[in-house]
Amino acid sequence: MATDFTGRRAVNLTISEVTSVPRSKLVEERNLTGLNYGSLFLAEELAKNGTTIPEIAEKLKSGKSIGDVANEQHVDWKQMASEAKKLNAGVDTNLYNYFLFLMRRKAWPKMQLTSTTCITTVSKLMLM
Repeated sequence: MATDFTGRRAVNLTISEVTSVPRSKLVEERNLTGLNYGSLFLAEELAKNGTTIPEIAEKLKSGKSIGDVANEQHVDWKQMASEAKKLNAGVDTNLYNYFLFLMRRKAWPKMQLTSTTCITTVSKLMLM
């Protein structure tokens, strides 16, 4: 999913919405840690509980996995699984809305829209 441009934007946007972390900061943190989006979500959840992303990055560089770091923080895996399911549902919704919006875009052929604009616009429309 994250190798596809549209999929990567949908995942990044959803993680940003769920964790309340700006998308640009998520990109920086992903570059710093080298984590995939699922592991980055876990890191963001750990950061809500007191540890920082740079601290997580240091532990990862020392050879630990994100799972090791989470276990050191005594993460509640049941709660984490629940949060991850919400994230997955959000990604599914954003992708569905993006493609639904593209289909409806035929009514507005002169508009120049990016995938981010489509996802954001449809998400906002659904909240109305």
